[in-house]
Amino acid sequence: MCAGAKTRNFKHGTLQGEEVYTIGKIGEFAAGKWLKELGVAILHKPFRASYQFFHPDDDFIIEVAGQHRQLEIRTKARNVDPRPDFDCCSDCIKPHLTYVFVSYNRKTAEAAIVGFANEALMRRKTRPVLRGAGNCNFNHKANEYNITIGDLTNPEWFVPSMCLPTDSVKRAVEVL
Repeated sequence: MCAGAKTRNFKHGTLQGEEVYTIGKIGEFAAGKWLKELGVAILHKPFRASYQFFHPDDDFIIEVAGQHRQLEIRTKARNVDPRPDFDCCSDCIKPHLTYVFVSYNRKTAEAAIVGFANEALMRRKTRPVLRGAGNCNFNHKANEYNITIGDLTNPEWFVPSMCLPTDSVKRAVEVL
């Protein structure tokens, strides 16, 4: 699936390939199914015939209320069901992206959409975690932004929030 593509394993500090991409694709598949169930028009899917080369902008592009939005799907694999105090992460915060977070339970092989965030919410609620910082099971090998599941916007609000103009969504998030 991802021959030639490599990324770094945060837990062990080693290069990894297929496992990370497979978990990411599981999250993207779950997000695609969720979007379809919501009746959202999907203009571009992040699935390709070959994964020989990494493509950083290979995201979902959707259309809601006449507006195109680019979705960044972020999947976190765990061995337990997600809880509101668990972290989700992103390596960056970009103004043109809406971040959709998925939690994949390795033991049950189930993926759940746990929430989403636009740039305003990400900038307000994320905590930067610097390379070298430790947590309960690994030392971070890269800088990232963490946000708890409880701070994300509920998935049920996805379509209503997408129907609002971007500045209205920003104001609504700032009120939260």
